[in-house]
Amino acid sequence: YETKDIKFLIGDINLNENNQINNQINNRLKYYKKNKNYSKIIDVSINSSTNKEISSKDRKGNAKTYKLTLNIKLEIFENNKLIKTKNYSKASTYNNLNNKFDLNQYEKNLMNNLTNDVLEDIEILFRSVNFF
Repeated sequence: YETKDIKFLIGDINLNENNQINNQINNRLKYYKKNKNYSKIIDVSINSSTNKEISSKDRKGNAKTYKLTLNIKLEIFENNKLIKTKNYSKASTYNNLNNKFDLNQYEKNLMNNLTNDVLEDIEILFRSVNFF
C-alpha cells in the first residue's frame, strides 16, 4: 500500500466488537496510522455485522443453499465531528455441504473474501478526490 497520495492519518480506530472481521479491518487500517505525509488526522468507527440465512431448501425441507451477508458501517470523524458515513454490504450465496466442518471452513473463507472486498471499497473511498 502506498500512502503518498493519502493526505490524512488515522488516529483512532473504534470497532463495535472484537471478532475476526474487525481484526482483519483493523490490521488493514493500521497502515494508515503510519502515514507521514498527512495534513489531517481522522478517527474511524467501524460497526460490522453478519447474517446467514437459508436461501433455498430441498424437498425434505433441508437447507440446500445459504446466503451470507456482511454489513459494515464506516464513520469518519475529524476533530470529534462526524464528516462522513458510508455503509457497505456484500453477500454471497453458496451450496450446503454434508460435512459441517468443511462448511464452516468454507464460510470462514467466504467471510474473509467479503471483508477484503469491503476493504478495497474503503481504500477507494480513502483515495477519492472528494473524500473530505
